[in-house]
Amino acid sequence: MKRIAIVGCGAIAKTHGLAIQDLGFECTAVSSSRLEAAQTFAANYPELRADWLTADEWRPAAARAKLRELFKSPTVYPTFAAMREEAPFDAIIIATPPGSHCELVCEAAAMGTKAILCEKPMAMSEKQCRKMVEVCQQHGVRLAVYHEAMMLLRHFSEARRIIGTGQIGKVEFIRANTLCSLMDWSPYLWAGILHMLPGRKIDLIEATLDCAKKAVTFRHAQEDRATVHFVLNDDTHGVLFTGRKDFSNHGIRIDGTQGSLEISFISAPTLRVWSQGTRSWEVVTPPRACSYDDRREFLEGIVTGDPHYDTFNGASAIPSTLPIFAAWQSHLERRPIKMADAISFEIPLQHP
Repeated sequence: MKRIAIVGCGAIAKTHGLAIQDLGFECTAVSSSRLEAAQTFAANYPELRADWLTADEWRPAAARAKLRELFKSPTVYPTFAAMREEAPFDAIIIATPPGSHCELVCEAAAMGTKAILCEKPMAMSEKQCRKMVEVCQQHGVRLAVYHEAMMLLRHFSEARRIIGTGQIGKVEFIRANTLCSLMDWSPYLWAGILHMLPGRKIDLIEATLDCAKKAVTFRHAQEDRATVHFVLNDDTHGVLFTGRKDFSNHGIRIDGTQGSLEISFISAPTLRVWSQGTRSWEVVTPPRACSYDDRREFLEGIVTGDPHYDTFNGASAIPSTLPIFAAWQSHLERRPIKMADAISFEIPLQHP
């Protein structure tokens, strides 16, 4: 049985815990900068699935007893250093705020763990991102960043195929809306956009912020609106809106000369296509074999050493992280940033 440790016990830790349980892995250890959060997560870990039981399955006493038989609470460690010295695990999930990602990943790699899965965004600067990749390569550790999973999302793989067939013609404009912060959700959107458009790269990034400097932070409550305009190397333009409150527009739309394609993230990913000669949008259901499409299978592939995931070494996460750094630099310098001229972004993202 694969043994998994989790560092960081905020809201996202529950999602990771459910993935571990689904795979039949064992969560052996948890740690958090807030000891109380780690203790609460560990105490509730066996019953995470209770929220997903149907009305027929839900009999409080019996259900909870059954879950506690299946899943044991992980051991709580007050610090990552203590976990590193004492806890047995084969892989570790870094689910802390991004300011600590680089240090934790490098420490975990040095101790010899087999695989590391890091939450997004990858780190606070390009220098940190590249250091994480380099250290993991030196120690032979498999590193993956969770927004890399977006590249395997079957809806994006199918969208890539549709665009490649020419069904919507030449891509002319891309629009993406995200409900959260520029730093939090946009790694997913960049990963998806770059995956859908083979052979293209971002050549120019310009950030126009409609609010105060605090708008570009990791605190959702401080964000209002931000707009990032980007130009690809084939002169395709796009706009990424963040901090929006309109749930109906959460997703990506790509307009071509002969049609349009949309991927929505309202509840579950939905792909639909409109092209010339049709009267309405067509919902497309991608084939299951197209690619992996959730955290559970991504976790399984990385931890078990599935060859399908050999390309995920952390380096593939950097292209979809760099636009965030460029947008941040553009905000600070109040000018467009040419990706070709800015090889390394050394201005760390603001993090309270």
